[in-house]
Amino acid sequence: GYKVVITPSEVRQYYDQHIAEFVEPEKAEVLNILVRKKEGAEEKSKELIKKIKALLDGGQDFEEVAKRYSEGPNAKGGGNMGLIKRGEMMKEIDEVIFSLPAGSASDVVETSIGYHIFKVTQIVPARSKDFDSAKAEIEDVIYQKKINKNLEKWLKDLRENAYISVK
Repeated sequence: GYKVVITPSEVRQYYDQHIAEFVEPEKAEVLNILVRKKEGAEEKSKELIKKIKALLDGGQDFEEVAKRYSEGPNAKGGGNMGLIKRGEMMKEIDEVIFSLPAGSASDVVETSIGYHIFKVTQIVPARSKDFDSAKAEIEDVIYQKKINKNLEKWLKDLRENAYISVK
């Protein structure tokens, strides 16, 4: 049989060569308020989002306003969407969220769903996974590669030894 041996230096080398793969993207903790577009009631939706924006601009608490008016799935939790990774949302939403400084709310953003207002409560910058947290992952990758190599070699040996001459 073939044994798979992975040395610490192989793991380190892989990490150094693939450092870009071990980056956690920037994340933002986001609250949102959504007013859905309703067929035949577009004006009402527009009025409502304007009213909401005015309340927020007047200093009302975002979460309270979200609980009262938002039609989003997370309205009961004050509009809390949790941590969102850059690139996870629709492009137009993504761009708005990641251009906001922590603690500020966006203007009204219109999408096919409706009218949104976002508030970023905190930003978690992109960071590289350190070597220790990437280690197990790398060992798996190297192990898989070696297993596949061994398998190919083993099959090749099998094929080469399979030609038994019949006398």
